Amino acid sequence: MRRVHEITAVILALSGLCSAQNAGSGEQETIRLLAQQVKELQEKVVALEARPGNSATPSPEIAPQPRAETTEAAPPRDLLPHELE
Repeated sequence: MRRVHEITAVILALSGLCSAQNAGSGEQETIRLLAQQVKELQEKVVALEARPGNSATPSPEIAPQPRAETTEAAPPRDLLPHELE
């Protein structure tokens, strides 16, 4: 499975390089605008995190109650046709 992930990553990297070489001026402008938007959003996040009353840690939530373990066995289930053989 790891091998599949490695191959996929290589294919995506190569396709990204190929498309970057063919990027026209319109695509370059789009990339520039997107980069600018990302920078602006990052600045907004920093400003929002710095506001008083906002904590970086989430508010505590009610912890889920642990399930009581039963010693009963699961009831028998019907077998599927391929399990009968």
